Amino acid sequence: MRDGHNQRVLVRPGGLRGSAAADLTALWRRRDLVTSLVMRELRGRYKGSILGVGWSLISPIVTLLIYTLVVGQFLGASRSIPEFGLFLFPGLIVWNFFNEVASRGALCLTENAGLLKKVWFPREVLPLSITVSAVVNAGFQFVALVLGYALLWDWPQASQLAYLIPMLAILLPLSTATALLMAVFNARFRDIQYLLTIGLFVGFFITPILYSWSFVEEVFRGWPGGELLWQAYLLNPMALVVMCAQQGLWPPAGGTGYQNLLYLDSPWATRLWFTAVASWLLLYAMQRLFSRTNAAVVADL
Repeated sequence: MRDGHNQRVLVRPGGLRGSAAADLTALWRRRDLVTSLVMRELRGRYKGSILGVGWSLISPIVTLLIYTLVVGQFLGASRSIPEFGLFLFPGLIVWNFFNEVASRGALCLTENAGLLKKVWFPREVLPLSITVSAVVNAGFQFVALVLGYALLWDWPQASQLAYLIPMLAILLPLSTATALLMAVFNARFRDIQYLLTIGLFVGFFITPILYSWSFVEEVFRGWPGGELLWQAYLLNPMALVVMCAQQGLWPPAGGTGYQNLLYLDSPWATRLWFTAVASWLLLYAMQRLFSRTNAAVVADL
């Protein structure tokens, strides 16, 4: 508000904010800030590089080629999984998305400490902008996947794409909730970013990206208490996300030889949608935690 030549600025501490609906309204009003931060993130990432956003395609393609050669050919996975590269890439895309949101989200408060102490704005803008930026990067990687379809001239069936609905319903809230939680804890305890790096590394290998989930089920069922171990394995929500991505984007999954991979019907449907609802509830809980603690966290930065 202006009073003569004086200007009064309202500084609104995050810890005094109201309901989740009020926070969502504040975020919507500052959507221009989200857009600006996303553009800053993308420009800063490729600033000074010759290929620019082309690195968003090159890096996952090189990773895909390495895994296809080592795991697919040297370790023989391609003998039991046809079109192993197309099987692998959807899982890599969704895992790269989760990894980017979680790891970058953990640093969003500490990296912007100076800005946070100078002016008030909805603090959720920072992790949200990272999620949107990761969506853009995943879009570039999806273009590479489409090029793979064109190269092999093998495309997923339209009915398979239905699996992308539960995939996104779990992946988006789960990733953002993880970013919110890691941001709060990493601002207080800087060891969190290192523990997160280790956790993401372990998570990559216990999620069925480099191998089919059916291999895990077969191995576990041969062990004492194998059914319990298999059910525990499926508690990993990213396993369900990757399985949906493979079912929706891996062309052979639509063939008659892979009908055992269909899991939109019960009991898979129950598990998928329960996990989706739980992911959104987790996002709500983490947003409330973030909203109520960010003022104290910023003061400690």
